[in-house]
Amino acid sequence: MPSNQPTVREGGWIEVPVQSRPKARLFGLLALVWLGVVGLVSLPFWTADWQSKLAGKFSDANWICILLAIPEIVLLVLAVQYYFTETPVERIHLRRDPNYVQRQRS
Repeated sequence: MPSNQPTVREGGWIEVPVQSRPKARLFGLLALVWLGVVGLVSLPFWTADWQSKLAGKFSDANWICILLAIPEIVLLVLAVQYYFTETPVERIHLRRDPNYVQRQRS
């Protein structure tokens, strides 16, 4: 695929075809970000007394922590599903040419 950019024409860059799965990458990133949110919000849940939890005395904060974990599971399932079912999309990325010697301009 020819390019009209001057740095590509002069040889400073090479075009590399890359296959990617954009939906899988998106849901993987969202799952990673949401994991951080759930981890920070659930700190009170993990530091509370376990005997009160086993007796069924959940506070409102504990229920909120449990409800916030549900989207994490959904995002992980979507990321794995799209990783295995999405057809890869081929894109052209520009990379620096390691064999290119830059000319010095006076």
